[in-house]
Amino acid sequence: MSTTDDILEPDAELDDGYDPDEDLETSGETPTGTSAASFGRNFDDLPEGYVTASSFAKVLEAQRNVKVKPQVIFAMAKSSKTFPAIRHTDMRVIVPVREGLEWWDAKETKVGEGGGKPRSTEPTAFEKAQAAAKAAGTASE
Repeated sequence: MSTTDDILEPDAELDDGYDPDEDLETSGETPTGTSAASFGRNFDDLPEGYVTASSFAKVLEAQRNVKVKPQVIFAMAKSSKTFPAIRHTDMRVIVPVREGLEWWDAKETKVGEGGGKPRSTEPTAFEKAQAAAKAAGTASE
């Protein structure tokens, strides 16, 4: 039987032989079985010829000399009905490179030809009010 001095002594030997340091695993694996290097999200492999939306922005910069922020690619994938982006099995937005570049070229051609909504050359109400105020201000001087 142990005395109270043995119980209160921090360096008292434990009779069961338990060593807390033996529980530490040194193989680099976490208790769930995944390696420590893959902490965070695990992504599935992309199909051949596809890149992520962020990577597609880099492809545009490299191949078309157009600097586009990845947010623009994500916005086109969300709002454009013709942009060839899909959701991958891990829910990332992916773009087929060839079709994406063809779509981009067609968009640039359409914008270059004035295919978008033409901006009116008529001044807006605000611009008319500014012009009237400026004319009234210079006429009174």
